Amino acid sequence: MKCNDCYIIKSKVVIRIYYLTTHNKLICNRKTSKANTIPLLPALINCKKFTFKPNVLFIYHLGEDSFENIFGQSENIKNSNGLTINGNLITSFAVSKQSSLELSLATPFVVRDIRPDGLTRSFVLGLQYQYSF
Repeated sequence: MKCNDCYIIKSKVVIRIYYLTTHNKLICNRKTSKANTIPLLPALINCKKFTFKPNVLFIYHLGEDSFENIFGQSENIKNSNGLTINGNLITSFAVSKQSSLELSLATPFVVRDIRPDGLTRSFVLGLQYQYSF
């Protein structure tokens, strides 16, 4: 697809599965998170010196998280499973053949009711300078 010197290079679906176990005593005692399945729908669009990488990230938390209560028994955290949908736009500007400046902005569109991992943000903004040699 071509339009005014911009063109889509590729679009694909990436699926990842992650499993996380934490032992952070400040949050709770021996919290265990269930696995996440993460389909990612990225694209790559080039426009002269700019590259745009929009993507949508679907994170499905496969089960309820659990923690160890004061009696040493495992308890599930109700409603901690479910779907989160995040949007992300990464914009790169080629300063020269060897260097680029990249800006990333991400925000959740849909979040789970209960998020014991504490990772939800209203938005995330990142700036990166890259020099290749």
